[in-house]
Amino acid sequence: MKDKTIISLFAIMIIAMILPITLLWKALIIVPVFETLLIDWDEEKEVKE
Repeated sequence: MKDKTIISLFAIMIIAMILPITLLWKALIIVPVFETLLIDWDEEKEVKE
């Protein structure tokens, strides 16, 4: 029983360490993509006017 609790705690710690990293990577990938899309959209708007 003790071994299982130790393993589950260890797994929770690993997940807690990995999740923020994946979220950071998603943010690093998504933010530049959104910025380039917004910039392109602004340029298109200026051209049309």
